[in-house]
Amino acid sequence: MPADAGFAIKDKMTSKILIRKAQEADNAEVIAVWQDGLEDGAASFLPPQAAQQEGLAGFLPAPRLVVEDGGKVIGFAFLKSFADSAKKSHYSGVAEMSIYLLRSHHGHGIGSQLLEALIEASEAEGFWTLLAKIFRENTASRALLLRYGFSEVGTLEKLAKQQHGTFANQWRDVILFARRSDTVGLG
Repeated sequence: MPADAGFAIKDKMTSKILIRKAQEADNAEVIAVWQDGLEDGAASFLPPQAAQQEGLAGFLPAPRLVVEDGGKVIGFAFLKSFADSAKKSHYSGVAEMSIYLLRSHHGHGIGSQLLEALIEASEAEGFWTLLAKIFRENTASRALLLRYGFSEVGTLEKLAKQQHGTFANQWRDVILFARRSDTVGLG
């Protein structure tokens, strides 16, 4: 997939919520959302400062979506390469997804809209499989993925010890989810 390939996605408005392609000008707000998501250790093993230190370079150039509420970025959905797919073309249509939403906006259906938009955008980019790694305790995200056609493919038990946040010093189970497109990569 060419890095500069565009994708078509309808902007989705719900009251003042807008999902759109991310732009470079959004980077600082995206990193702030990511830091918010990392703060309590409920979403990732990464510490909050990792968002600032790593920046967004580890994510694929497209699709990258943001969700705005009243003109402020409150969430994002980006993809990461799976198994260094740049060097392994047989995995070129497989990516790991990252969706983060400010905690203040959880529970309003925005994550559902963002996931739906990411599925649409990823298929437009030629991705046939999306992967997600979710902590066992994150029941809301697990339920969301199942509603959108993801399957639970396995549990990585006591994968790593959490170093910060609510689950500090605890070994965490990570559940792997996968969603196979019913329109891309069929031939």
